[in-house]
Amino acid sequence: RRMEERTTEVETVGKLLSLFFKDEKTKVSGDAVILMAEMLKIFVEEAARRSQKQAAAEDCDVVDIEHFEKILPQLVSTHSTIPVTEFHSRSLFTFFIP
Repeated sequence: RRMEERTTEVETVGKLLSLFFKDEKTKVSGDAVILMAEMLKIFVEEAARRSQKQAAAEDCDVVDIEHFEKILPQLVSTHSTIPVTEFHSRSLFTFFIP
């Protein structure tokens, strides 16, 4: 992916995160924003994959909002895990989103 697209994504996530801070003096590190952007990307990709599987299970050729609504509870459930792999400059970290 192009570097400027990735930069824009990270900046957008940083701005979105800052909207939820109660104290305007609260800051988030660049590494934390990059990690959050990657986690958000993987969360959306997983939602798309699960929605597609749901549509296929219902013999539908098109994924519709109803398919997404059906998988949403399992996607955000505290009992569900989504493997997230993030390459770091020194090592490979694996995180799980509960």
